[in-house]
Amino acid sequence: MPCRLLTTGSWPDYCSLLFVGVALLTPWLLSLFYPVQALASASLQARLTELAGKASIRTGSIYEWRISGRTRKANALVAGVGRARRILVTDTLIKTLSEEEVEALVAHELGHCALHHTSKRVALQCLTFFVSLAHDMSG
Repeated sequence: MPCRLLTTGSWPDYCSLLFVGVALLTPWLLSLFYPVQALASASLQARLTELAGKASIRTGSIYEWRISGRTRKANALVAGVGRARRILVTDTLIKTLSEEEVEALVAHELGHCALHHTSKRVALQCLTFFVSLAHDMSG
């Protein structure tokens, strides 16, 4: 049965849909585990919006990701694709670093988007999956 699914092209279609679905839903999935709210600092929001514009990356809203109740780790990320793309900055990061330092960290994250690191990683994961699947099915 798996051979028939593989030869009909269903596996690539299902994998593609899965990866796109996860990419679109990541901001929402993160908010299930930690509260997310609109970034309160207007000056930081303006800086990050301008930074994304300079990198030619369209983003939706910029959020404060409230993780301080569970951890002291500080982080930032850019999640989602297209209009669903969001910038998330942890509350611990905002409390710990200056706006300039937060901007530098978000610039690094935007660089991953500008250089298509996520797309390349997904393509490599798909390739690895299919090579592994073909190897398993061959013998």
